[in-house]
Amino acid sequence: MAVAIRRTKFFDGWNVDQAKLIDALGESTFGPVLLATTRNLCGAEHLALYDLCEDAPVALATASPCAAATASQQASLYVSGGYWRCDPLLAQIGRLELGDPAMIARLDPEHLAATDLRDTIYRPHNVVGRLVLGARLRSGPVALSLIRTRRRGPFSPADAVSLQDVASDLIHLLGKHVALRRSLGSAAASLRSLAVIEREIAASRHCLSRREAQVSARILYGMTTVGIALDLEIGQESVATYRRRGYDRLGIASQRELLLWYLDRWSASQAEAETEPVYRARADQAVGIRNHHPYRHG
Repeated sequence: MAVAIRRTKFFDGWNVDQAKLIDALGESTFGPVLLATTRNLCGAEHLALYDLCEDAPVALATASPCAAATASQQASLYVSGGYWRCDPLLAQIGRLELGDPAMIARLDPEHLAATDLRDTIYRPHNVVGRLVLGARLRSGPVALSLIRTRRRGPFSPADAVSLQDVASDLIHLLGKHVALRRSLGSAAASLRSLAVIEREIAASRHCLSRREAQVSARILYGMTTVGIALDLEIGQESVATYRRRGYDRLGIASQRELLLWYLDRWSASQAEAETEPVYRARADQAVGIRNHHPYRHG
């Protein structure tokens, strides 16, 4: 009965929390908003969201109470020190197949076989409980790590049930945030390739002429008017003319607006390529949730 009352109380505010998360997608504020949501949901005190598609995990959101840097610092140490390599929960998430249900598991740090992980990451901050939500999306696996200290005690089975109740929607939002953060990084990387810039401009719905597109691409690439003129073997006045015509077609008036237009275009094209399916956690994974021991890999 107590669990049912708690779940009803949480769901009264879920739509509000979900709307706040949507507003924060891709932003640096996503971590604190996510912490507020998971605090209401299951009493989380700290969190870290990891993108697991690279050679090493990438922390795309962290948060601690009162804007403290604890979660950020520990996530950085966890990754840079290679402690993630002996984390049994990340290993399990990495083995998930596309279409598998989301994984929800509790871990008691004191039972960790990896003593370095326990003594360096958890014990110094009095961590007594960890609750992890993970799934494999089309773009790769993601993991949300929730932490509780002695102040609040370990996560309970009821906390895992509460997380399971919104796992489908939450995984979907986490996937969107990961995609947006990747997009920002990949957009910056794309500006280092003239061929990629030209291809992206050519794929836009704005019909720039060949010369307008070439000049715009080289402006984004960082070339000067003189450099563009030499590269395209045209005069500097022609460069200025094509730039003006291109800006007019795009409805912009400056190089900064051209950059913003390109970043918007890039984000849109990445979003079109990454429509994530919604994942649902199995009820028995949360209702009968296990106290996870790291030496159990099954």
